Amino acid sequence: TLPWNKLNNSKMNCVDWGCGQGIGLVCLHDHLIENNYNIKIENALLIEPSLLALKRAMTHTRSLDLVNNVRAINKDIESLSEEDVKSDDERNITINIFSNIIDVPAFDLNSLYSKIQSDIGSQSWKSVFLIVSPNINVLRNQRIETFYNLWKNNYYIKLFSDRHTNIRNW
Repeated sequence: TLPWNKLNNSKMNCVDWGCGQGIGLVCLHDHLIENNYNIKIENALLIEPSLLALKRAMTHTRSLDLVNNVRAINKDIESLSEEDVKSDDERNITINIFSNIIDVPAFDLNSLYSKIQSDIGSQSWKSVFLIVSPNINVLRNQRIETFYNLWKNNYYIKLFSDRHTNIRNW
């Protein structure tokens, strides 16, 4: 589990990559409330190629108590520029949510890594990556490992949790 107690009484930023209807940000928000953490999400960035899903994400997240500013980008990951993903407030820790997106082979992981890395630069200690995905097959799982290794090879990182078993039979 993430060391939430170390973040208590602070502000953070959140980027929900391939956010769909914004469930990642909503779950993060609910987790903070349910555990009585005094953490505000100062800036949230929702990235989603489907305009319909992005509009729903904005509807779901704009009224969240702990979220101050929500910004939306209607692009796929390949179309994003470094300027699109530049942090609104570099003083805060940023939670990057990748829910069922890193394993999707529709984009280049090195390109994604470069876009994020150009923003965080030497401040990698202020970045948390929350990556969740079902255990579908070896090829898709390898994308998650590849993304992890890109960071591991260039920054100090800590893996808080991982799973090597199937959830259930699909």
